[in-house]
Amino acid sequence: MKTTSTSPQKWAFAFLLFFLVIGQNVQAQFTEGEYYTIISALSNDLVLDIEHASPQTGANLIVGGNYATDNQLFQFQYAGEGYWYILSKLRDDFVIDVSGGGKEASTNVHLWDLNKSAAQKFKL
Repeated sequence: MKTTSTSPQKWAFAFLLFFLVIGQNVQAQFTEGEYYTIISALSNDLVLDIEHASPQTGANLIVGGNYATDNQLFQFQYAGEGYWYILSKLRDDFVIDVSGGGKEASTNVHLWDLNKSAAQKFKL
């Protein structure tokens, strides 16, 4: 898979008023049990958001206005070998998941029940 490192693919992780910017050669460090807002590099007003704050399996992820509501708060759990699970505050068993484990560009990303598959592990 090829990444282009354009602004739509760059994100910052915020906890309260402290910003932790993830970039090349930077080791991501998160406090277990804390929730973070995932902010787009396009604008500090755009964050990763669970569409319609849906608590249902398969809920779509979108970019939305920054309101720091539960559907915009995520927790990071180390999965080993440099990978992380990204859990939703809406439900503690919900994680960000690549739909169907797809490896194609433009594959949808949604929330799914934690099953610890490769489709749920991300390097930050």
